[in-house]
Amino acid sequence: MVVNLSEIRKAALALPRKSRAKLVDELLQSLNKPSNAEQAEIRAAWIAEAEDRYRAYKKGLIKAIPADEVMREIRSRKKP
Repeated sequence: MVVNLSEIRKAALALPRKSRAKLVDELLQSLNKPSNAEQAEIRAAWIAEAEDRYRAYKKGLIKAIPADEVMREIRSRKKP
């Protein structure tokens, strides 16, 4: 079954407002989703960052902050 863009557009515009909004949201999400290659690159970058931070911590270049202290700080910030 071959459907051209004009037919898709006509069918989409015939949908109720809520359905069109949901379709738009899904289409935008599909554009923003990283490809498998991009996901692998992002994962590798985060792993490298975590390893760099761990090495800096072990060398005494940075200090650890307890999670409860971090969460307390976040909760104390005013919400916009």
